[in-house]
Amino acid sequence: MDALRATRDVLEKHQAGYRILVTSFRHDLMAICASVIEVGR
Repeated sequence: MDALRATRDVLEKHQAGYRILVTSFRHDLMAICASVIEVGR
């Protein structure tokens, strides 16, 4: 899934230095990203 890879890469790159609000019509994609990336820490 190309969208998952691209989204994950961007979030992982920027999560350390920024607070990021992610919105998407792809709720399934956001759920997968949240499960593989440390969020809210």
